[in-house]
Amino acid sequence: MKPLGKFLIVVFFVTGICLYYINGQSALLSLSYEIDDNQTAIERLLDENNNLAYNAFTLKSPSNLERELLLEDVVLCIPDREQIVYLAKAPSSSDESLKVSKKSIFSLFDINRKAEAEPIEEQ
Repeated sequence: MKPLGKFLIVVFFVTGICLYYINGQSALLSLSYEIDDNQTAIERLLDENNNLAYNAFTLKSPSNLERELLLEDVVLCIPDREQIVYLAKAPSSSDESLKVSKKSIFSLFDINRKAEAEPIEEQ
């Protein structure tokens, strides 16, 4: 083999290795940008979740409920004896359907609960 042929083989081999290295670095850079975008999206979603949870707790706060009732001129009063209903038997604590999970303090403020009081019409 001529010295020029050996030189060209070495040049092509080194060029191939350099192209492979550049391709790997380019893939690494694009993956790092994708990871950064995903982390930014996660932070934005966590902030939005915190804001929504704060808004939900604020709307259910007693002071907010009081303000809303005052704005609508709702009059609530203590019920008379004949308006009170007594249950014959309280549910047992072993009933599986009534058990409350104790995951966090936020389980006290369940969104699905509704107030059952109704305003009394003035006569």
